[in-house]
Formats: sequence, structure tokens, C-alpha cells
Amino acid sequence: MFFPKVISPVYETIVSNNNILTIIEVLVGGEDYKLCEQSSNNMSVNHKKGEWGLGLSNYENDPRIVERVGRLGEMAFAKIFGLGVDLDYREFGDNYDFIFLNNLTVDIKTAICRPLYDAGLIRAASSENNLLPLKCAVYFFSYIKNENRNEKRATIHLLGGKKRNDIINMEIKKARKGHHYNYEILYKDLIPVKKIFEVHKSFALRNINSP
Repeated sequence: MFFPKVISPVYETIVSNNNILTIIEVLVGGEDYKLCEQSSNNMSVNHKKGEWGLGLSNYENDPRIVERVGRLGEMAFAKIFGLGVDLDYREFGDNYDFIFLNNLTVDIKTAICRPLYDAGLIRAASSENNLLPLKCAVYFFSYIKNENRNEKRATIHLLGGKKRNDIINMEIKKARKGHHYNYEILYKDLIPVKKIFEVHKSFALRNINSP
């Protein structure tokens, strides 16, 4: 478990589907970035075959971009919320990325760039229409604003989250890339990251002051 240096949130705004959203911008660089890069080369997904082994967005010049971006999103979240990042190898992958607040399991979904449709994606069913379980209590969304691999730094936008119980009632849609099906959660419909941070701060203060 690696605990990065905790930083104060830097709030920015973006316009999404005619809504002004407050997000948190996080710079991940130096040793934090290098650890994400190293970990991305030692993940169980690297040994999968077929479409999911290759990765839908990986390519020859950057064969582990999806895995690295995922780690960068986790690192950014950890730096804001004072959590440890589990960078160890797991033979069958991880069921969750963090345990947060009152024992809520959280999965961080980080896109390699801001999608034109401004929505976070969760795989809902395979190409054979087999429904896939939602394992975490909360799904949190972010994307890479920019990245410089040579200088070992990336800027991540943390957006907000959605509860599992709200997601499971959503319509699933054919994937925009690949042969599976996704839940598509519009950024404007997320619990804003600013609200989540304020709840986190209040929760932490209550625990500190409790006898």
C-alpha cells in the first residue's frame, strides 16, 4: 500500500450538457507517476486473451495506456482524500479500489481523455448479453486532461460518483467501441466531487473528535 502526499483540492469548472460542473484538478507527477507506470505493467489484466486482454484503447506505441490511466485516476483520488493506493499484483484483479467513508467500496473509472458524450462508462453485459454484477457500492468517474509520459506527469479531472443502487436501474446501451454493453452515466448526473469531499471532510472531523 502506497500513501501519496495529501493535497488540498483545486476546484475548476467545466461545461457539460449545458450544465456548469465543479470538478477537482489534480497533478500526478514525479514518484507518484512512476509508481503508476510501473504498476500498470504488473496487472492481471495484462495476461488476458482476446479483446479484453489487448484492451480496447491500448495500441502498439502505448500498450498499457488503459492500465496506467486507471492507476493515475486512483492516485489522484488518493491524494485528495488521504487514502492509500494498492499497487500490488492480484492474480484475479481487484474487486474495488478503495474503502471509503463508512466502509463503502469504491471503483474509480478513469477515461484516457474527456469523451465527447460526457458520460462515464461501466461494463454492464458481455457480447453474449450476460449481465455482469456491479461489485462496488459507489462508482467514481474521472478523466485525463493531459499527460506527458516523457516528463512523468499527468493532470486528472475528478468529477463525481454514482451509487450502485441508482446505476442498476439504468438502461444499458450498446458499447460505442467493442461488442459489449455499458451503463452510461452522464457527468451532469453524478454526485459532484465537491459534495463528496465535503462529506469526507465532515466524516473525518467527526471521527477525530469522537471519544
